Amino acid sequence: MATSDDATSPTNIRARLGRAYDRFDADEESRHLSLLQSLRLPQDVRLAVEDAGEGRWTVTVCASDVLGALSIIAGLFTAYR
Repeated sequence: MATSDDATSPTNIRARLGRAYDRFDADEESRHLSLLQSLRLPQDVRLAVEDAGEGRWTVTVCASDVLGALSIIAGLFTAYR
């Protein structure tokens, strides 16, 4: 269980991500927390993929905060559509 000083606690996640994180409901926040807490090594990555209908998908990527990782992930999504 996450403690209030744990980097993956809901309070700390919300504080780091700011108001943009307000769009997620409690169920989504819980899924995010579960994904984050399953990371063990810096190179670990967890994905949650949901069919949003009409050929669209919602993909949640959880990984360690590593410099440059987001640009690589975004680039791979672009390259592979």
